[in-house]
Amino acid sequence: MNAFFWLACQLLPLLLLLACAGGGGSGGATTATLGPVKKDEQVTPPKTTDPGGAVQLIQNQAQSNEITWSADHLTKTVTYVFPDGSRNTVSVTVNPVEQTPALSRSASYPSNWANGDGSDVVTPLVTARTKTYGDGFVEVVEAGTVTKPFLQSTLTALAITDPNAVVRASIDNLPAGVSAAAALPNDYDLRWSKPDSNGPGYANRYANGSWQPAYALNFWGQTLSGQRCFSPCGPNIGQPAAEVIDAWKQGWTGKGVNVLIEDFIDQTHGAITSLLAYRYAPGATLYGLNIGIDQRNHSVVDLGNQTVTGAPVKLGVVNASYVADLFSLTNQHSGWTDAQLIQARINYAPSAVLITNRYQDASYKGQVNYTDAVFTKAAGNDRLRSDQEPINKALADIPAINSRLLIVGALDQAGSTNLPVNMASYSNKAGTDAGVNSRFLLASGTVPFGNGDLAINGMGVTASSNVGTSYAAPRVAGMVAIVRSKFPNLNASQTASIMLDTARYDTLTCYYSGAGCDKTIYGRGEASLSRALAPVGKLR
Repeated sequence: MNAFFWLACQLLPLLLLLACAGGGGSGGATTATLGPVKKDEQVTPPKTTDPGGAVQLIQNQAQSNEITWSADHLTKTVTYVFPDGSRNTVSVTVNPVEQTPALSRSASYPSNWANGDGSDVVTPLVTARTKTYGDGFVEVVEAGTVTKPFLQSTLTALAITDPNAVVRASIDNLPAGVSAAAALPNDYDLRWSKPDSNGPGYANRYANGSWQPAYALNFWGQTLSGQRCFSPCGPNIGQPAAEVIDAWKQGWTGKGVNVLIEDFIDQTHGAITSLLAYRYAPGATLYGLNIGIDQRNHSVVDLGNQTVTGAPVKLGVVNASYVADLFSLTNQHSGWTDAQLIQARINYAPSAVLITNRYQDASYKGQVNYTDAVFTKAAGNDRLRSDQEPINKALADIPAINSRLLIVGALDQAGSTNLPVNMASYSNKAGTDAGVNSRFLLASGTVPFGNGDLAINGMGVTASSNVGTSYAAPRVAGMVAIVRSKFPNLNASQTASIMLDTARYDTLTCYYSGAGCDKTIYGRGEASLSRALAPVGKLR
């Protein structure tokens, strides 16, 4: 075959009437002819969901098409109509385009914020997470509303810690057949309240490292004064932790939260626990409930010197810095056996019923409502497991109370990552009882004054002798009040959960020991106000 002639045959196949024939050889000539082709000839490829070549061929030849969408906005059906009236239907799935939220602006404060004029703080906003479908339909998946809350996982991925919106905890790894709604019926409504404009002023009190009010403080008829002044003055009170000061500067002071101090409020002990709660949450309203001792029974006497008229006061926090008297229950000061402690719990049961019933009461004596209060309970100072203290165990065993309960052990002082601290040697530990150790937190068991800084009813108070879980618990009570003042739409159980979920081990020496922090000793770790005020990323 002539080489040039062969190449022309290969390159010019569209010359439909040209005969390509071989020259030379003895086989003779062969011809091939393509018949005529009409441009409008019907070509009907098979029906297909393939969005590629076959569909493209149909589109090229169709005279018109009709488009419909399924009710779920996902299936696009195109019916192609050809000039001869024939039709061909192709269905394709078009996935929506998803847009995730982004923080649209950061929190900012008015320039005159420090003047305390009550101006609103501009809080952060978050745009909704949406899905835009092929037919133009836009579905709002997460709008930060109660019906469509943000998922924690969405906000965490974007490093959004204060969405000022409703958040639902992560729904990863749900059991088979369990819906998110069934698994998580309660949303965390983290919309902010209006901050307290007095907050920066509270912070300024401690500008010099401590605060000594010009006049004595008064709790439940007891006068708290200073000793080192020539005229009447208040006690000299040490500065709270930096995270507390920071919270005040942002306007979170406990304002709008009612705090009940259940204690021996007619004695020094009750005055100090009241002072500690007030020191952390100066914007809260404090009430006092006096606890009397009747051998084996802590019976309620009356509601402090606060007068309640009308509906009972709805409590946000209750601090109980007292424990069952194990000496009265066992006739032994220390060294109790397990059998003795079990018997002590049995002996205390009638008194425990009075307390647990009160903690579920919506109108105790017509004065206070306990039903949405977070309970901060002193763990005890007997070096025991916390479940061996009869009141701790009684409270933890009632589900309606357990979900709102924080049992507080003591640290030598407040911890930090730069200066981790130890558990106080006297403090009860978290213990092995799951209902108790899952509710166990730690806080400093010290007092914020030195010798000569405080007198109660004219009697000087020695700082070194005043340590204990009794003083750790009101610190946590103050933190809870601050958290509830920022997030007023949370219920008590959610607030308590946030306190537990945001506690930390990295401020404790056990964290750096190599063995880690044993939960039967340290429970959930040290309470952290700063983390509790930014709980996204840590919710259950």
